[in-house]
Amino acid sequence: MLKQLEDALIKLEETSNNCFKVLEKERQNRIKITTEIEQTQQELEEILNNEEQMIRNIIAVELEKPVQIGTKFQAKLIKQIEVAKFKHVERTNMVDELLETNTNLRIELHQLEKQLQRSQAQVQDFGNQLSQKQTEFLDLQILQAAKHKELKELIEEVQEMKELLQKVKEVQYTLNKVIGKNNNNNNNNNNNNNNEFSKTNSTEEAFKLTQSKRSVNGNSLSNDYQQDKNEEFWYTLPPTPPLKLPRIK
Repeated sequence: MLKQLEDALIKLEETSNNCFKVLEKERQNRIKITTEIEQTQQELEEILNNEEQMIRNIIAVELEKPVQIGTKFQAKLIKQIEVAKFKHVERTNMVDELLETNTNLRIELHQLEKQLQRSQAQVQDFGNQLSQKQTEFLDLQILQAAKHKELKELIEEVQEMKELLQKVKEVQYTLNKVIGKNNNNNNNNNNNNNNEFSKTNSTEEAFKLTQSKRSVNGNSLSNDYQQDKNEEFWYTLPPTPPLKLPRIK
């Protein structure tokens, strides 16, 4: 999204620059035309002034001549004066048209200058927006990099926790295996003791068998555990039958 906006702003800036160049070129052309019109106006004014001066000179010269000037010459002089006046009016009208054209060109030039100023302001505004968007984009990239770093650290911590959990499971499995094996051994020993006790008919044989089992189990069990088993055994022994003495005859 930011990339598209940046491209659009760049294209808009290029378009504004091109418009600025076109307006500047048109402005130079209008200035050139205005200068030419002003030069032409000055030339026409000089021509008009020269013609007016020429007419005045002719009239002055003719007025200084004797009154016996012929009618034919007077008519010719009047015709020349009228032609000069007509040309003077034409040139005056042309000057007025040039002045009006020059005024219109000045108005258009002023409008072009305003458009040029607005275009420059728009270009400056677009440049500021582009700079702001670039700053926001850089801030977003920095924030994204920080989030990526945090996520990477979190993944590493999760991986360490997984490894630790796996080790705990392995230790628990080993403990369960050892406890299960000890329970099986104890159950087997108890079953064997019960079978041996059921098969024994005398207290003396049961005691001997128990003593032998104690010596066998003493290597695998702790002293406290063995003592508890011994106490349990004595509590569970059947009562001793009464001793039968032979009768004396």
